[in-house]
Amino acid sequence: MSREILMQKEILKHLKEKINDPSLNFYEIFIPEPGLVEKGKSDSIFPFILIRPGKSKRQGYFKRREFELLVAVKSDNDSEGITKIFNLSEQISKILDETPTKNNAYTLDPTTIVEDFDAEDCGENVWGTRIKFQSDIPK
Repeated sequence: MSREILMQKEILKHLKEKINDPSLNFYEIFIPEPGLVEKGKSDSIFPFILIRPGKSKRQGYFKRREFELLVAVKSDNDSEGITKIFNLSEQISKILDETPTKNNAYTLDPTTIVEDFDAEDCGENVWGTRIKFQSDIPK
């Protein structure tokens, strides 16, 4: 298995342990098709954190890989939705900043953590944001 895939799994596992919210779903790269979501729960993919790799470039002994977390919540109340998404985003950034290295499973550069709230990630009653960061992966 590639180091990037292992890192994704470890990062999500660490976030799941630290956030400890049973209603929060964690996905890698893609959100499952609606038919694959638990029957009878049309909104069961929300709230979620999805991780996917971005660009990579070689830097000496290491390969620097960008990662992106997509975070989304669902709320019919605008004020509640925006509060939920910003609180969750802030909590995730804090966890990543406080534990940039985890059991030699991953090492990320805390100075590269960027929260990016974009109106295009929101619609109707869905609120979303992106958290981007970079990690050094030994060759």
